[in-house]
Amino acid sequence: MLEDHVSVRGAVLSGVAGVALLLGALPGAAPAAHAQETASASGSPNDIIVTARKREERLQDVPLSITAVSADTIERQTLRSVNDIADLTPGLSYRQAFGRNFDRPVIRGMSNIQGAPNAAFFLDGVFVLGSLSAYNLDTLERVEVIKGPQAALFGRATFAGAINFITRQPDNEFRGRAALSLGEDGLRELSAFASAPILRDRLYAEINGRVWRFGGQYENLADPAEKLGREKSNSVGMTLRATPNETLNIVARVHYMEDQDGHFPIALLGRIPGQTLPVPGELVNNGALNCFLPEIIGVGPAPARRPVARTRTRGYFCGEIGSLDQYSLSTSVYRAAGFPHALDRRTIRTSLRIDQELGDWTLVGIGAWNRFRQTTAVDQDYTERRVLGFETITGSGARDVSGEVKLLSPADTRLRGLVGAYIYRERSLGDNFSAALTFPGPPPRPWVIGDDPARIVRNAVFRNNVDNWALFGQVQFDLFEGLTLSAEGRYQEDDLETIGTSTATVGTTTFRRNIRAPLGVATYKSFLPRFTVDYRLSDTVMVYGVAAKGNKPGGFNSGAYNAIYDDSEVARLVGLGLDTFREEEAWSYEIGAKTELFDRRLTLNGAFYYIDWKNQQLTETIQVQRRDGVLGSLSFTSNVGRSEVKGFELESAWRATDWLSLRLGYAFIDAKIKNFIADDQADLYITAADLAALNARAPLPPFQAPGSPGYADYLAALAAAAPARFAAVNELLALRGNARGNTLPRSPKHQLTLGGDADFELGNRVSAFLSANLAYESRRFIQVDNLGWSGDSWNLNLRGGLERDGWSVSVFVTNALNDRTPVDILRSIDTGQTFFRPALRPGEAIAFLLGQNVSSANVRDFAVTPPRLRNVGATLAKRF
Repeated sequence: MLEDHVSVRGAVLSGVAGVALLLGALPGAAPAAHAQETASASGSPNDIIVTARKREERLQDVPLSITAVSADTIERQTLRSVNDIADLTPGLSYRQAFGRNFDRPVIRGMSNIQGAPNAAFFLDGVFVLGSLSAYNLDTLERVEVIKGPQAALFGRATFAGAINFITRQPDNEFRGRAALSLGEDGLRELSAFASAPILRDRLYAEINGRVWRFGGQYENLADPAEKLGREKSNSVGMTLRATPNETLNIVARVHYMEDQDGHFPIALLGRIPGQTLPVPGELVNNGALNCFLPEIIGVGPAPARRPVARTRTRGYFCGEIGSLDQYSLSTSVYRAAGFPHALDRRTIRTSLRIDQELGDWTLVGIGAWNRFRQTTAVDQDYTERRVLGFETITGSGARDVSGEVKLLSPADTRLRGLVGAYIYRERSLGDNFSAALTFPGPPPRPWVIGDDPARIVRNAVFRNNVDNWALFGQVQFDLFEGLTLSAEGRYQEDDLETIGTSTATVGTTTFRRNIRAPLGVATYKSFLPRFTVDYRLSDTVMVYGVAAKGNKPGGFNSGAYNAIYDDSEVARLVGLGLDTFREEEAWSYEIGAKTELFDRRLTLNGAFYYIDWKNQQLTETIQVQRRDGVLGSLSFTSNVGRSEVKGFELESAWRATDWLSLRLGYAFIDAKIKNFIADDQADLYITAADLAALNARAPLPPFQAPGSPGYADYLAALAAAAPARFAAVNELLALRGNARGNTLPRSPKHQLTLGGDADFELGNRVSAFLSANLAYESRRFIQVDNLGWSGDSWNLNLRGGLERDGWSVSVFVTNALNDRTPVDILRSIDTGQTFFRPALRPGEAIAFLLGQNVSSANVRDFAVTPPRLRNVGATLAKRF
């Protein structure tokens, strides 16, 4: 399908190259803040105020790499989501693999291989718990994307950077806007806001609301009644602002949002809808898997007759994976079971901010309370087949309360700064659960289609609680004219707690372990500094350097508390420190320049950076003794990985004429793994000769089934052989599974954004406007092995229209090139194909076949999420 756009792309790329050469030939200037509303009389595109350092500063005066997107740009380019913000921001990549439920922004290549995201969202400086993917951007004054560790001033979870949504403040001016958009694929959007004084010079208010509908674009062959990708959102918000006197400013906000989405489009690369299961003794490959296929040497016993392999390879795909043509998911069974939405979420966010001027000083207090509750119903085998345990239902939610107080000195003194304190408390909701649809059958059964959803049996899950407190501060000193030194720091403590119940049955006895303190409790203490030096060569040229430390919160290995282990074994694991994993750490070093030229009509900002990233949270395995006598293995998260990221960013904005503005951004990201042992990668490269050498060096006894005459002797021999075997296996994994030198997954090496806005006066109070933005990302590797990847993506968005006396009508085209590059690819399994392969670790074997201990495995597959396709629509709006 992309071939239809080769000529269009050629023309676009020629334009990109021409503008890039033109701008590159000019001397420097500053970043694309896209702020027409705040431009000065001289025409600078970057006279925009940001709060990246906890006080208001002009963007070009802040020695940090920041992209600011203004309300004018949000309106002119019809930006609707974080995805659209990322298209304007070099160094920020944002993809939604699972619909609007999994926010994972990647800043400067710092993708997360597992665990929580490495960058955080904020709303008016308040940390956002949950998702902002459906937030109404029409309520915003601007978005600030601050790159690099921001822990010194923003706190936890800003490991790679921070994305701060700044909402509007009402004032004495009566203003508002209402807009109605209609488009293809059932796109319907109605948004409005109104801002006005209630009591002039003293009390002001704004109300806003949005209704969003999208019907989806991808047919579901297993359920034609509803397209995949359906979205529905309703939101309403209110802001009250009071200025009782000239020194006091109080702002209170509340925002409520409901989201109800259908299942997101996703499909397995290796399965064709309707494909039958393999016959006993065989595996099926329709040609999708093209490397590391299982090496079958025989079959197991009847009746299953599973194939037996001589190595551990499970099949893989090497090369570029494109979007698929067919999607078939079991969504109808969820509707029949009383779950019509794949995502059903309610979110309320509230905040109160008080600014009190104390002479030349300012005291600021911010308090917030937030809560979200959601239920997800996801077909996790990604096919139309009904697979027990994969038709999942999850209920999750949390609430948080936070408070911050800070004292700011005057900004125009030689020595200046701020000091503050912060507290954060997060609690999981008590009714969180996880469950799965089951098939009709005789009791006992947990839940089947047709049952009342209120009767669902909720499996016990762990609930996580967080308490964080911090002290932070900043000191800036003008050493001499033009040269400023700055030191910032944050001392914080994280108290984490996990609470839950684990159940295990051995024979006729059921064991239950309730996780309470002192188990499931961890405390992390850290000091996070940032040092900055900036030198102003002239009024329009500044160079700077930054060194900053960031961290990512630690967490729990709740599997260590499994009831299948007796108390002494749990005590051993806790004593080894395996119940928790530490915070990740990174030091970031950056040098950059911000410049303005030609009466500040042209700006160019650039930055080079290096990130030393250590204590990455990776998975390891240890031997454990179970209550049933089996010597098993436990996978746990440990801090053993290390990576480094090198790169540079360029952002330019040029107000070429009074009616034409152009922007250009580019990011180069070289994110390399220095040390990372991946079991799955090792499985691909471990040879039959490796296995033979392992068995010769550290042999294990042939497997005996529980209850067999030799079972007791087998367990004793296994326990004696286990230490040497684990040591030998770890050496083999380090040899074959180290991803050293590979690129971090889900991070493009190159990003380019190119755009322009034009305004024409046509006479009779009628003006025309045009806006275009092209965003390019190079390929993204799927996993640390770098064997498979998604290809280059090109996203072109266009908008044009007419305006008169506050009325406007416009036409928009999103993804005008109809690019079909997958937004994400997940390494998965084919639940319909299992086979035996050689066992590695003690306790892993389930049979002894063809002269080897074997374990069971599924054939590998890859789940592909397609992009939002081209959509054409129109907007009618009235500004007043």
